[in-house]
Amino acid sequence: MRRAETLRPVISRMTLGDAPYDGRAVAFSRAPFRVTFGALDYRDEGRIRFRYRLEGVDEGWNEATEDTVRYPSLPPGTHRFLLQAYDPGRDQEPAIVAVSLGMGRPWWQSPEVRIGEIMACGLAAYGLWRIRVGLLIKQRRKLRETVERQTAEIRAAHEALVRQSRLDSLTGLLNRGAIQAHLQACLQADAPGADRATGLAIGLAIGLADVDHFKAINDQMGHLAGDEVLTEIGRRLRRGRRHGEEVGRYGGEEFLIVLQGDGDKAARMEDIRRSLSRAVALSSGRTRRVTVSAGLAEARPGETWQALIGRADAALYRAKKAGRNRMETELEPEPADQSN
Repeated sequence: MRRAETLRPVISRMTLGDAPYDGRAVAFSRAPFRVTFGALDYRDEGRIRFRYRLEGVDEGWNEATEDTVRYPSLPPGTHRFLLQAYDPGRDQEPAIVAVSLGMGRPWWQSPEVRIGEIMACGLAAYGLWRIRVGLLIKQRRKLRETVERQTAEIRAAHEALVRQSRLDSLTGLLNRGAIQAHLQACLQADAPGADRATGLAIGLAIGLADVDHFKAINDQMGHLAGDEVLTEIGRRLRRGRRHGEEVGRYGGEEFLIVLQGDGDKAARMEDIRRSLSRAVALSSGRTRRVTVSAGLAEARPGETWQALIGRADAALYRAKKAGRNRMETELEPEPADQSN
């Protein structure tokens, strides 16, 4: 039996770009790679065919139509170029020639660069995290400031509503309900400054002051002039108020003054009355002489605020009856105990 002949291909030349290439590893280059080849059997050269394959690049064997193969560039890494020659019309055993090729990796794929990229990505991620955290902190700070501002505005609005609900809109003094509540609190046994033995606030007295002939002011000069008189009375009471004193508008032209502490209450109330009994300059350019009558009563142990105001009102009535522009004091002794 005849043994099959072996047809062996030969690689005659390899180039990388314009330079010869011997297969050893070289620095990365994008230059084209060429392989020139042939066969040792020249008896039937025209019938010899070639197949080639670059491992890692070609998926399978390629048929060569010429004696030169060109690749645009070699990828980084180590590869094998395989070449096979055969004659379709002869009984030959193809042989494979293999050449190892080495192409270095580009600088941007080097371990140092990769480490640098990883570090850069890490730094970028950290920077983005810091930016995000900073934005969150800033948003939280703005939200807290907004909440605090709105809370302060709500609190201020609430306090304004509370003050408005307690103040008389014309005079700026406490209204009737607020000054009554204040007097009632002063009469409590646990009120600041209260005597533990008697349950009475020390030195507590009240005065009722009333503008004389106020109806005549409204009738002769108009209600707007009357409002201006009351506004000026309120301004004088607010400006002259001392520590421990509280003032409120008790009625139309009647004012309640709560006095506490040491000192002569009658003298103090007379000073207040005199400060109010002065001429009032009106917006019309006219001046109106104003006088005020007053009644004073000192609180008694166990007395209700209604009874105390009743006694001050009785003293005011006596001042009016005695000619106005004066003050009377409730000097009547406490009612005797009728239980015996």
